Amino acid sequence: MTIGQRIRARRKELHISADELGKMLGKDRSTIFRYEKGDIENLPLDILKPIADALDVTPSYLMGWEPEMEQIPYLMQYAKMSVAMELLEALSDEGLDKAIDHLTILKKAFPKEEEPLLNAAHERTDIEVTEEMRKHDDDIMDDDNF
Repeated sequence: MTIGQRIRARRKELHISADELGKMLGKDRSTIFRYEKGDIENLPLDILKPIADALDVTPSYLMGWEPEMEQIPYLMQYAKMSVAMELLEALSDEGLDKAIDHLTILKKAFPKEEEPLLNAAHERTDIEVTEEMRKHDDDIMDDDNF
């Protein structure tokens, strides 16, 4: 993602219009759009910091020097795995065998939670489904207030 794409994505995430962001920064909306499109490539620090403050992020995030928010859990998991690998690599063959035995026990005691599967609705097969029943089900599915 570019700086402009991060600005736009965060602005949209916060439900701030280009006009509103422009007012916060003392700029007009066309300038905001130019930042977002990348027409103004090298944003000076004296404008980057106020944009970051208005969008409640750091200048480093806008520059792409910090990970995207959704990447953080994966990065934390990777860091833990790296530590585990370093520890395993430091073991003798006998120690590695014992570690594998212990990890096998731990895996059984603390299994990783699986992502829940999405169960799709389907028509019943244990009874004969009538057109009236199908219409009733369709009405429920189409009801926004249900």
